[in-house]
Amino acid sequence: AEVCLCLRHDHNAEVRVRAAAVLGSLGVPSDAACGALAEAARTAEAVVRVEALRSLSELGCPGGPDAFTEGLKDASAEVRRAAVLG
Repeated sequence: AEVCLCLRHDHNAEVRVRAAAVLGSLGVPSDAACGALAEAARTAEAVVRVEALRSLSELGCPGGPDAFTEGLKDASAEVRRAAVLG
């Protein structure tokens, strides 16, 4: 739960990137983790969006396909790449 809060609310992008990576490494998708990752994939800095998409893919979150579709339209080439690989 604390990791989800960090991903959603921390002002430091590096902290949010690490939080997204930790959630992706859990191996079991939870509603809280998938929700926080889907939100981060839409609203955070590009480095955070990339890691959120990777973690959504790793966990197989139900909201992943929607996030990947959104990611394909992103201004950042790295985000689009992560969406294609997701």
